[in-house]
Amino acid sequence: MPEFKPFKRTARNFADQSYQNGGKGKYIRCSSFAQDGRRYIRSAVMLQGDLLRLFEFIEPAEDNFDCYSFRIHELLIRCCIEIESNFKAVLKENGYNKSGRWDIRDYKRIEGTHFLSQYEIKVPDFVDQSYVFRPFFDWTLDGNPPWHRAYNLTKHDRHNEFKQAKLGNMLNAMCGLFVVLASQFHTEDLSGGPDLLSIGEGVDDGFETVAGGLFRVKFPILTDPTLVYDFEHSVISDDPSFFNSHNYN
Repeated sequence: MPEFKPFKRTARNFADQSYQNGGKGKYIRCSSFAQDGRRYIRSAVMLQGDLLRLFEFIEPAEDNFDCYSFRIHELLIRCCIEIESNFKAVLKENGYNKSGRWDIRDYKRIEGTHFLSQYEIKVPDFVDQSYVFRPFFDWTLDGNPPWHRAYNLTKHDRHNEFKQAKLGNMLNAMCGLFVVLASQFHTEDLSGGPDLLSIGEGVDDGFETVAGGLFRVKFPILTDPTLVYDFEHSVISDDPSFFNSHNYN
């Protein structure tokens, strides 16, 4: 049976394969769906602004993926901190109660509910407009994306591992952050205003512009009828009882 109640901090398609189904996607704006969702999006959009300033000095191109610098390292660290902050919010708000320190093994539990490895994302300013980032694809392999390994290496031993703070790793981390946001809030910017004018508007390539107006995401379409959402407009409510919680324990 379809999920008749949406899960907290979890965007999914409906039975008609859309994420809105005639406006039902407004469940994402309910107060009980996510705690302080705007703050997570606001922080990511600030990072996006810093990325655009970096592009004034380094052309966003695959040829430059091995370029590294202190500015790139700063963005890599900040991106990964934000990703982990979002992961912790998803786990905590869905009742995960493991004691002790959480790490990538805990965060990977979210793959089973948010299907992050299936997301694809484009950077419209990228020189090769056909280039697609898949920041969580490695979760289907060894469970630790290269950009996350670079984050840990440079965080704990910057002197010897500084070359890991390179553009390719940072861009994948930045894309990973916006994938994690999109997997929770779809294309919402939670501003209360109209949708942002997107870069790439009108391009029919299956990608949609997400919060911040820069990154464009191709969302996974779930076909398993036990995973998709299916509920009526009339039941959408701010009441906490309207939302399900994932069992991550």
